[in-house]
Amino acid sequence: MRKFKLVGMAAFVLAFAVSCLNNSDDFVENQESGWVVFVNASPGANELRLYADDSPVPGNVLNYGEFNSYARLPIGEKQISARQGGSSLASSSLTVELNGFYGVYAVNMPDHMELVTYLDNHSVSENINKTVFRFMQLSYNTPTVKLKFETEDEDFGDYNFKESSPFMEVQSFDEKNVYLIDEATGDTLVTKKISMQGRKSYVLFSKGVLGSTNENQKLDFQLIPF
Repeated sequence: MRKFKLVGMAAFVLAFAVSCLNNSDDFVENQESGWVVFVNASPGANELRLYADDSPVPGNVLNYGEFNSYARLPIGEKQISARQGGSSLASSSLTVELNGFYGVYAVNMPDHMELVTYLDNHSVSENINKTVFRFMQLSYNTPTVKLKFETEDEDFGDYNFKESSPFMEVQSFDEKNVYLIDEATGDTLVTKKISMQGRKSYVLFSKGVLGSTNENQKLDFQLIPF
């Protein structure tokens, strides 16, 4: 396992505010609110909308693999749910703290959907040739896996379903392979070319169904830049 450099959790407010996600509301600190982004990583689930305390969170309805911009939520304890039309497919609680950033992911198949939430303490490297990323394993039927980059000699550790790495700093790169590897057998389950630019922050996650014959639901990587 690679001895990766963990990244300090100082927020990068200015860079984040003008990121490619383009907040649905102007970023202003100290408005008694936090921020949440919703990502649909539930294979086969379409037209999902995130609700908080029975009110829709600003953003579009999402098909599988889509995500919204960060939206403002008032601070406090919230009951969040993923809904398809009038039906709630999954729910969870979320405590929104002042100026906190949260990623909410719909995972698992639609009939067993779950909502998992991660604290998005993004940061950027001081080095223009370094990039920062976090990995999450969001494929429900995939065994324990290792994450490996073509650009790195060692892997980034073992991950089970819904487990996440901390934010890590690596050398930036363009169009290089990343690999999802079965920890027990050493078999490569997915290979994909991605790019990570310097002085940016990314979320990389595995999604889909291992062994699926549905082209749109096969095990895959997804990369979201911030």
